[in-house]
Amino acid sequence: MDEDALLIDETLRGCEIAFGRLVGKYRDRLRHAMVPLAGSREDADDVVQKALARAFFKLHGFHALSTFYTWLYRIAINEAANHRYGRRPTLSLEQMRESGRAEPADGKPEPPEQLDQQRRCRQIHEAIAGLSPEQRDVLELRAFDRCSYETIAEILGLPVSTVRGRLSMARGRLRKELRPIMG
Repeated sequence: MDEDALLIDETLRGCEIAFGRLVGKYRDRLRHAMVPLAGSREDADDVVQKALARAFFKLHGFHALSTFYTWLYRIAINEAANHRYGRRPTLSLEQMRESGRAEPADGKPEPPEQLDQQRRCRQIHEAIAGLSPEQRDVLELRAFDRCSYETIAEILGLPVSTVRGRLSMARGRLRKELRPIMG
């Protein structure tokens, strides 16, 4: 059994110190990865703290289908998204007018181009969701998180050649599925 598995097992048996050792092992690496997603070091710290707390309470659901760091990284990405979308400042209509921002929609139908773009985005998201988890993980880390092949290999515990192969297969499948809508 590897060190992470031992620490997880000890944590599940009630040893919080073991979870502290897991946290110590990955906190800095996770914080560094979350800065671009959260927007600042301070926000990344908040995201990582929430992700670690969530991981602690959900640790019984970790089934070692991926490495502990990959599982923790996915939790942190979700927390970063919640953080990003949950902190949108609210403006009054007057403030929006003064800042030159568009006012809220008036209920009129959206322009056809915008509806078409929304439809395409939905189809792209559905196509990505249809990939195997292995392909989707590699694609998301590369396309959305802009990780290098080496970083992806490290996060997922794979050889770089496997990362390249999975990414190629994912891109090929997306290209085939999206060809009709992309022209």
